[in-house]
Amino acid sequence: MSTLRTHRAFTLVELLVVIVIVVLLVALLLPTLGKARASARAAKELGVASQLVTGYTAYANDYGHVLIGVLPTEWVEPSPGAPTPKMLVREPDGRPVAPETARRYPYRLLDYLSSGIDGLLTSNTLAERIFALPNDPDARLGRQFALAQHPSFGLNARFLGGAYVKEELTPEQFQAQFGDQYMTRLHQALDPTRLLVFSSARAIDEQIGGTRTGVLPGHHMIEPPPESRPLPGASPADLPWDPSLDPVTFGFLDLRHTGRAAAAMLDGHAERLGFTGASRTERNGLRDLRRWSPFATKPNVLPSRWIWVDD
Repeated sequence: MSTLRTHRAFTLVELLVVIVIVVLLVALLLPTLGKARASARAAKELGVASQLVTGYTAYANDYGHVLIGVLPTEWVEPSPGAPTPKMLVREPDGRPVAPETARRYPYRLLDYLSSGIDGLLTSNTLAERIFALPNDPDARLGRQFALAQHPSFGLNARFLGGAYVKEELTPEQFQAQFGDQYMTRLHQALDPTRLLVFSSARAIDEQIGGTRTGVLPGHHMIEPPPESRPLPGASPADLPWDPSLDPVTFGFLDLRHTGRAAAAMLDGHAERLGFTGASRTERNGLRDLRRWSPFATKPNVLPSRWIWVDD
């Protein structure tokens, strides 16, 4: 004798309840997933920044402990009197790098990065834009110059290695006239654990594709925020981070990790840093000049001999 079994279906109300529960669970999980992705991006950049410092110090050790900075044009550009420049920078395939490209740090550091170009570009969007450009090492609109101008991390070249953005004086003349303005060798670092070398950076795109198309998450050099600099009339107030403002407002620093930058110190460790620490005098913030210069004696004071040369 067979028994007839009936199967009870879900009612419309039950289905709606299940849907509502699923939607609520997704809404609760999305912020957590977003934070996890943000943390993963920050961890990736911290790792890359640390590797950059490893390459930076290895380069210095190979070149008599001399630090990388922004080179004077005369060092990398052939001339009738010196057909071979003082420093010949080459691409991985051996071709010479154009002078304006060679002045910046990326190609000089490339051979010291285990991850190669991936160690210079952490943003997929930025990498795609750069590698879409023509492979023309002699043009300012080629990918070589764009890579040198817009790596994901900026170098503290004003205080480490020197930044020859104005070249009225040769490095030798500048040194003779103004004295020590920046670190030239590794042994000059008094506290490598505090001395900033690289930080996540941003700048307006004026080279890529030949048009000004907005802000890119990368720039070859970083500087202290203007209100930190010992300039006449500088505002003592701390301007809060605002990514909608011109990148130069914050010295090309990019606080893209929930209001903090991925920053690497000379001892090789990397951490997320904001503009200030727990207090205005704490040596934690990127507004503290002791983070930038071994010659700074107070958070906003450099030696009297130091001059600020604006571009």
